[in-house]
Amino acid sequence: MNITIFGGTGKTGQLVVRKALNKGYSVTVFARSPSKISIVHDKLKIVKGEINDYQAVGDAQKQAGIVIRMRGPVSADKGKGLPIMAGFYNILKAMNEYKVNRLIATSTPSFKIEDDQFQFSFVLARLMVKTVMNNAYPNIVQSAHLICNSKVNWTIVRLPMLSDKPGLGRVVTGYRGDGMIKLFSLRRDDLADFLLSQIDDTRFIRKAPIVSN
Repeated sequence: MNITIFGGTGKTGQLVVRKALNKGYSVTVFARSPSKISIVHDKLKIVKGEINDYQAVGDAQKQAGIVIRMRGPVSADKGKGLPIMAGFYNILKAMNEYKVNRLIATSTPSFKIEDDQFQFSFVLARLMVKTVMNNAYPNIVQSAHLICNSKVNWTIVRLPMLSDKPGLGRVVTGYRGDGMIKLFSLRRDDLADFLLSQIDDTRFIRKAPIVSN
């Protein structure tokens, strides 16, 4: 199977790329700056492009069996418009064109779903995101709604703050206020393993769990 990865140049992205290659998958990475990827492998292909370029996004997905999209708000998202949402629109459009039916995407607990209950710490975190990240908040929320309304078999993995500490080899999954998610942090190594586990795990298809250590 070929996995197309968007967001593969970041810390978590490169972990996912390495682990996927080690598992024997063929990997296509869509990258604005391919030079950021130091990985060399005969099963690794890099497609250079901008996420708002539909042709480039489509080229990266022509051979895909699954798409993984890792994207968090950065300083560039503080301007006007909804660049994250626009990127997801192109990805989903290309998935439809090339008959790719499985999407694993990351988001934040700022995106609320029906399974969530009231939990003060999450409400506070959402207020902080809305205040500090400004335009990133509508980008995150509208992107997640776009995915949920699509016809693909999606899983949205909602993330807390990420840590560079060595992985623990286990994660906890749950929803706001269910008593499962208590420690609001996640190690990147464990996140990478969880994202790849969703290739074969069907429990969270069309669901949006929060994942934490």
